[in-house]
Amino acid sequence: MFYTSGYDAGKNSALVVIRQWECETTDEIISATTQQFARYGWLILRDIELSVNQREITCTVIKNVEAMIHTGKSDTPVCYFLEGFMCGYLEVVFNKEDMVCEEVSCQAMGDDVCRFVIKPKFWEK
Repeated sequence: MFYTSGYDAGKNSALVVIRQWECETTDEIISATTQQFARYGWLILRDIELSVNQREITCTVIKNVEAMIHTGKSDTPVCYFLEGFMCGYLEVVFNKEDMVCEEVSCQAMGDDVCRFVIKPKFWEK
């Protein structure tokens, strides 16, 4: 439920940022996104990287509200909404379809950052 809600919110938010900030390039969208997230205090976006073969996107964030509630107290990643949000958002930003996101490190588990890997669904095992 949280992942799906986040996914829908991410897609819609990306379209709003592109329109409101009048972004024309991927770099402009990422810059606007970084500023937007920081402005609302939701999280700090450290970086977004597209792999060399352009099949995988890695997103790193800190001070993620969803994880900060549980910092150091969870055995598993807890950022379900943000996981979905990043998937939907970055599908729009990088003009990709049918992606899936996995949180591979989480501040709720005591990790330094929350890191998300977004890749095509057909790579799932």
